[in-house]
Amino acid sequence: MSVKSLTLMGFLFIIASCASKAPSSLTQTLLFEDAVKTESNPKRLASHQAVIQGRKEALHYRYERAAQEFSKAIEIDPENPYAYFYFAEVRSKVQRFEEAVELYSQAANYFTNNPKWKSQALTLRGEILESMTDYEKAKQSYQLALKVFSGNVRAKQGIVRLK
Repeated sequence: MSVKSLTLMGFLFIIASCASKAPSSLTQTLLFEDAVKTESNPKRLASHQAVIQGRKEALHYRYERAAQEFSKAIEIDPENPYAYFYFAEVRSKVQRFEEAVELYSQAANYFTNNPKWKSQALTLRGEILESMTDYEKAKQSYQLALKVFSGNVRAKQGIVRLK
């Protein structure tokens, strides 16, 4: 078995163990797992490894360690949208909302070929803006999320809330 295959199997094992501990993010985990499986760029794979480690830290409520891993992932590959997405999630959990908004924006910018992930990043950005009472920007974020992927129920709910 090649080193790449063993590394990929290790990634998948960690993802599977994370998924069993966090069923609410199972869909995201499976989609991220698909991205890892299909990735052939060594730089992106190394960045994904840091994202996986960051997610593992976040599952254990070690948010600053998780943030360090996501920063490392971005340093390795500044265009890895998953690094920005999960970094934003952690920043939101520690109530660093301005940073989370910016990180979700970055994630959306780099999810050029994945409309569902891009839409999700924009929706979560909208929810944070809404919680910060920036209703106009929140509404714009929800609208853009729906433009990218019209099946996004959370974005539709956000727009309804803001009417």
